[in-house]
Amino acid sequence: MNQELQQKYFEYQVLDQQVKQMHHQLTLMQQQITELVKLGEAIEEISKVKDKTKLFCPLGGGVFVEAELTKKDRVLVNIGADTAAFKSPVDAKKSVDEQIKEINDVISKLESELSETVVKQQELQQDILKAKE
Repeated sequence: MNQELQQKYFEYQVLDQQVKQMHHQLTLMQQQITELVKLGEAIEEISKVKDKTKLFCPLGGGVFVEAELTKKDRVLVNIGADTAAFKSPVDAKKSVDEQIKEINDVISKLESELSETVVKQQELQQDILKAKE
């Protein structure tokens, strides 16, 4: 195998790894969106629940604690840097919707990059096949 062919094959392998990594990132972002959509739905549903209603609140790892809803006019929202603030359910839902939009914007950019990378990869594959003939 000549050096130029080896170089193209190496570039193809690098692009292949990039494509796999981009697919993985897209999958993770889609999962994030799914979780945020469920969160948005839960925020909307909480306003329909009567005060003093007993609920099961998740602690994590499939463990729940029984609790009573006392104030549904505000929710505690993580605003970053280990800081939380009370927001109205409407404002909390807006924050969730903004996060979904931001992630969708990143997904669009990543999908565009992925398409470009796949085209480059296919061109290299054609070059490699021609060089082997």
